[in-house]
Amino acid sequence: MGKDKWYLFVAIDRATRYVYLELHDNKRMATAAGFLQQVLHQYPFRLNKLLTDNGIEFSYNLLVEAKRPKDKVHPLLPFARPII
Repeated sequence: MGKDKWYLFVAIDRATRYVYLELHDNKRMATAAGFLQQVLHQYPFRLNKLLTDNGIEFSYNLLVEAKRPKDKVHPLLPFARPII
């Protein structure tokens, strides 16, 4: 494939285990936004909740505001804390 580093973007429906994935050569915010648009287009049912990790490509408010429906909330998952 010619490049040393690739990034796998994955969307999984928790109830049906329906999976959509894309392989990209970068993880810029524009790439993540395009991936989310494709997820919304490809899934054969309505999405009620969207969870993402705290990756920089999903964390900026610009992306969150631009891609979520106005009546939906985009919760970010809490950072993992080691158990002591």
